[in-house]
Order: sequence, then C-alpha cells, then structure tokens
Amino acid sequence: MFVILQIGERKKDVLSRLKERFSPEEPGLSKIAVRNGAPFFILRVRRRKDGVPWAEVKSAAGKGAARMLYTSDDRPPESMKLRAFEPDRLPFWGIWNSAAGLLKNSGVNPPELRLGIVDCEGELCGELSRAVMLASVVRVVTRKTRLYEAAAEKMMERYGASVLVGSDEAFVENCNFVVRKEGLAIGGHGSSCAVTGSGFELPAEYAGLRPENVDETLFACALYECCGVRALGKQPFENLFWNGTKESQPEIRSKIINILQKGNITP
Repeated sequence: MFVILQIGERKKDVLSRLKERFSPEEPGLSKIAVRNGAPFFILRVRRRKDGVPWAEVKSAAGKGAARMLYTSDDRPPESMKLRAFEPDRLPFWGIWNSAAGLLKNSGVNPPELRLGIVDCEGELCGELSRAVMLASVVRVVTRKTRLYEAAAEKMMERYGASVLVGSDEAFVENCNFVVRKEGLAIGGHGSSCAVTGSGFELPAEYAGLRPENVDETLFACALYECCGVRALGKQPFENLFWNGTKESQPEIRSKIINILQKGNITP
C-alpha cells in the first residue's frame, strides 16, 4: 500500500477561521480498492494558519508514512520521517520491455546481437527465454549468480541456448546491446549511444484511479511495487529518448539497425 497526500487550501471566511481555531478539521483517509492488487489510500488535509499539520498527517498515514506520493511542492520536516515513494523496480521492467520490443521489431538478426543484462537483484531472471530468442550471445551480470545459473541451465536444455553469468560489469563489455536499470547502451566499434525512457500507459481500469494531480509514472510504479499489480510489469515505456532527446520508436529502431549492422553512430 501507499498514500497519496492531497493538501487543500485554507478557507478564508470568518466562520471557517473560527472553526479552525477551536475545532480544526482532521485529515481524512480514504481507502481505494485496486483490481488484482492491494489497496492504496488518499489522505486529504487542509492547510492551516501555521501551515500543513504534518504531525497529524504522519499519524493518519500509518504504515503508508514510508511510501508517500505528494501532489504539491510541500514537504514535511525531516524529523517527521514521512518518506516520498521512490520507484525502484518498475522502471527496470520498462527498460527491458522497451528493449525487447525494439529488438524484436528492428529486423536485426540474432547473430548480429550480443546482449548484455546488468541485473544485480535477479529481477529479469524469468525473462531469459525471451532474451535468448533475440541474440546469439546473452551475458548476465548479477549478484544472484546461483539463481541465474539455474535458469541458464534450463535455457540450454530447452533451446540449446548459452547464457553466461558473471558478477563484474566488465563481463558485458564486449556486448553491443546492454540493458541496465539506467537505460540501454548500444555500441559499435568503440562508440555508444544511450536509450532511456519515461511514462507508462496505464490500462483504463487503473488510469481511472489516479487523481489528476498525481504523476502518472510514479502512480504506475507505486501500483506495481507497493500494491502488487503485476500486469504493469509487461508495459514498455511510453516515451523513449536517444541520448536525452525524445524520439519515436521507428527513429530509434533505425538507429539501432545502423549501429548494430554497420557499426556507425548517427547524430
């Protein structure tokens, strides 16, 4: 679960000011049901004369105090220990799904591709069957070596595909397409380019739950990481960037082909 904090402005009429002084409005917590996942909460609070009543926010948020989505620039004092939610897992899946889609539709032949995956925590271990269909060589850097080595044995048994597993990032230096949490590194003949992404297109059943002032990417990540909505793990990024510049998927695919097949870097 997580908590979305919505802060209302202070009422200015005399009656409301008197009520605030003698019987201040308490924060209101609403539970929002989520299909195929745990619920989240919306916490509504009204600003007062001395600002946001952070102590009351913390009390009302409960366990959600460690996973807050803020809808304004207001932030609590450090002593309150109210923590903004920071995505950790879904962006990596967005990168991987985008990478797999780009490669599948690029027309690049597997013999031309040496695929590296830097996956310290073993997030993508179950995706090896997808990876071996895309490349002639798959190398994985991870701290979960036993987990990946067991999966690699299955790839050899099922497909006759070799997956090599190491624990040092130098292990993927000779790969010309590397997937990391930070993005994709695509290289040829000593040069390289980076592809990153942002945004997830939420299915209608989840898009309708998002308050309009909540960042869509953060909301999607919170649903996946805090509420267990696993369906979102299949989503690629909605927007892709080539060395920091937003470009369409066809444009990026064209550049990938140019690099992998010709070894050239296009500006």
